[in-house]
Amino acid sequence: MKTKQLLFLCMALGGFLFAQAQTPKSVCEITSNWINGDHVATFGNVSSVSGDDFWITDAGCTVKCDLQDGVPAPSRGMTVVVIGYVEVDDKTRDENEIDVYTWAKEGTQPPDPPTATVFTVSEALSAEEGTVAFLEGSVTAWTDESDGEGTFTDNTGSMAIDFPDGWKPNLNQSIQVLGTVDDEDNGKEIDVIQWNEEGGTPPPTPTIAYSASEAASSPDGTLALCMGEITAWTNQPDGEGMFEDTSGEIQVDFEDGLTLPDLDLPITIFGVVDTENKAKEIETHFWTADYVGVEEMKSLGISMYPNPATNLLKIESKLDLSYITIVDLAGRKILEHEVSTFSNIDVSQITKGIYLVNLYNTNGLLLTEKLVIR
Repeated sequence: MKTKQLLFLCMALGGFLFAQAQTPKSVCEITSNWINGDHVATFGNVSSVSGDDFWITDAGCTVKCDLQDGVPAPSRGMTVVVIGYVEVDDKTRDENEIDVYTWAKEGTQPPDPPTATVFTVSEALSAEEGTVAFLEGSVTAWTDESDGEGTFTDNTGSMAIDFPDGWKPNLNQSIQVLGTVDDEDNGKEIDVIQWNEEGGTPPPTPTIAYSASEAASSPDGTLALCMGEITAWTNQPDGEGMFEDTSGEIQVDFEDGLTLPDLDLPITIFGVVDTENKAKEIETHFWTADYVGVEEMKSLGISMYPNPATNLLKIESKLDLSYITIVDLAGRKILEHEVSTFSNIDVSQITKGIYLVNLYNTNGLLLTEKLVIR
């Protein structure tokens, strides 16, 4: 399967929400770049199989694939398309692997991407942390009514649910719930952002804060997608610290069991705004390392600012650049612009969100950097 065919395949899989976007990448790109948490779609020949693990090889490069429990492995010699996310050994930084959501044999029905929004309890129970859930049902029991913790039931099953303090429905009242999937010690639960009586006005689509300052001034339940760094740990064993970007800082609380980022590492975090002890924080569901670190850009003599950008993006380079492309996280090209050693690029018409800027010179793609538009 050629690269263009793979790109077409991944585009055919449909549009994804920012949190679940797949980026088509070759095996060699995955093994040579530290892109921890990057959602990828790739392909290769199955060169080895061992238990829940298999290895795919393409163009002389090999990457390990780690299957979820219960997912059957492909056979050795089979050419497969794999969808999953990249995990890096954070201690040694010397091994990338793909945590596989799904795979399919080349030439068969393309594998479905992981769902970004779920609509039933049964779907929510098997969804990833941070997945947005829109459910219709009722609270059938309270486990801690004072804290708004109970059991939510629809026609597909029951699961734990946590309403904001002091704001909860009556038992067995038919309601619509908007929230995010969380993973607690006793299993999956829904952290409620908004709810209302079934048949009334549907809960609004959650707003998104793209910076620390926006998150700090947003109501609880706002989704946060911010790029910056952890500047200090206030309680590292519990994943509590301070997150800072160019707009300011805010407290963060990483989910238990989540590998924590290094201090001062450029990262993007996804979570939900909450208020703890009268202060705003981001309950962080997951994070990804930046595509290119600030120091690497400096070593190449390239500056891209401001980031986040609103109207104008400026690029300065000591190298001869040819052009840039701005693509969304589903790989769709939003803008292409010629650049030189100093360029101003109008981004005022681009919808706010997180994008990838690809910088090219005469030899081809030089590097990729994340860009926040707000």
